[in-house]
Amino acid sequence: MANHPEENPFHCEEGNKNFNHKSSFTNHMLYHTGEKVFQCELCRKNFALKLKLKRHMKFHTGEKPFQCELCDKKFSRQEILINHSRTHSRLIVKYAKRNLLNQPC
Repeated sequence: MANHPEENPFHCEEGNKNFNHKSSFTNHMLYHTGEKVFQCELCRKNFALKLKLKRHMKFHTGEKPFQCELCDKKFSRQEILINHSRTHSRLIVKYAKRNLLNQPC
């Protein structure tokens, strides 16, 4: 994100941050005010952003649309799948090293 005022006309005095979109600025300001206008109808938990409520609802529904291609395990959020996939990468490296060490010269 650029820091030039003409490129980012919305400025937060509290966080000393600039934003180029009014919606980004408005969402940021909710963190300062603590205002949480979106409420889960099932458990009454409140959220500042509609996106966070939508993500939370997957907890209640059990929806897990992100699936690992290697082990078929499913996740509710893409970032959790990405973190999970790193475990496979580490295992692949670990076993590759082990196999290389056990190879006859």
